[in-house]
Amino acid sequence: MNKSIYLTHYLAVAGTVLLIANPSPAADSPPKTPGFSVKYMDTTVDPSKDFYHYACGMWLKENPVPADKSRWGGFGELQERNWFLIHQILDSTTQTPAQPNSPVQKVGDFFKSAMDTNRLEELGFKPLEADLKRIEVLKSPEDLLRLVANFHDRGVGACFGESVSPDAKNSAVYAFELEQGGLGLPDRDYYLSDAFAKQREAYVGHITKMFGLLGEQPTDAQAHAATVLELETALAKASKSRVDMRDPIANYHKFTVAELAKNYPDLPLKVYMAETGLEKVPDLIMGQPDFFAGLDKLVKDRPLDDWKTYLRWHLVHSAAPFLNAAAEQESFAFYGTVLRGQP
Repeated sequence: MNKSIYLTHYLAVAGTVLLIANPSPAADSPPKTPGFSVKYMDTTVDPSKDFYHYACGMWLKENPVPADKSRWGGFGELQERNWFLIHQILDSTTQTPAQPNSPVQKVGDFFKSAMDTNRLEELGFKPLEADLKRIEVLKSPEDLLRLVANFHDRGVGACFGESVSPDAKNSAVYAFELEQGGLGLPDRDYYLSDAFAKQREAYVGHITKMFGLLGEQPTDAQAHAATVLELETALAKASKSRVDMRDPIANYHKFTVAELAKNYPDLPLKVYMAETGLEKVPDLIMGQPDFFAGLDKLVKDRPLDDWKTYLRWHLVHSAAPFLNAAAEQESFAFYGTVLRGQP
């Protein structure tokens, strides 16, 4: 899928949520603008005994958690107002004629296309077909890393993480960073701790359902879901804990592109860098070299078919909220309800 498809489907989902949350909002009654006010204080409370309620007690009294929310606060207010304003902007683009090729015309056409939910249902998983074919024809680790680079460029996470930010030791330049990642669950503990056994079981069930929606037979979908969990568990074992990730010194390692090829001979990161157009950068920052050593071994030891299954899952996982209703609902049922406990 290309970026325009992702954005179009995002608007479809976001727009649908807005229409449900704010049916026919009145133009003259937008949500109030959040901001600090001394009126939010409850001066009847002794600050030496309960400073929290002294500082915002009146806001708490006047702002109970809405019935359709699991929590509420200033950031929630800000989000609701932003959604309202964005919705007004999008609606305005469809109400008056616009100059051809103007920003208003482009946004209006984009919005109307995204809101065509009948078309989304007709398409189903067809927008993924080109990428699924690319996965199927992978023949080498080099092919694997080329496709991972392409996926990363389009926001599909897999194998590891990447980002660009000011160099922590030289803020005058931006650094390209490689870091641990490639997991479908929030972090390594979800794979390794007995406390998350139920979540892991539900995760396998979720992957199985998604592969089923993709057209796989039940037995194949179950086997492939087990493969995904095995691979991601191996990645989790090579990952640092959240506590260890807090150490900025221990998570800063500068390498040249040439050193990547030397340090990780079975993980063709040089191919990855070339595919991203960054093979000529003087150096980059690697957060967790031990993770990439583990990934290097996994690429060597695990069959390429396992990686194909893994990539299919991460492709479907990334696209699910923007596809048809069945995929979107299944994705939310797991990530919104099982993991986050949202209603």
